[in-house]
Amino acid sequence: MESALRSMVVVPDLDAQDLGDEYAARQAERSRSLRIGWREGGCNLVASLLADVFLTERLAQLQPDMVIVDAESDA
Repeated sequence: MESALRSMVVVPDLDAQDLGDEYAARQAERSRSLRIGWREGGCNLVASLLADVFLTERLAQLQPDMVIVDAESDA
C-alpha cells in the first residue's frame, strides 16, 4: 500500500489582519477549507506555515513531497 504524499501548505499571515474585516474572514475560511479538503482527500498534511524568512529552513527540515501555496491571484 502506498503512503500518502507528505504535503505542506504555505498560508497567508491572517493573524496580521483584522478578522472582523470581511475580506480577511473570506481568506481565513478559504485557507481553512483548503487544509480540510487536502486532509479529507487522503494527503498527509505535515505543516501549515507562514511565508516568512524561515520558510526555506522549515522546508529543508520537513522535506515534504509537495508544497501548496495558498495565495489569491487576480490573474
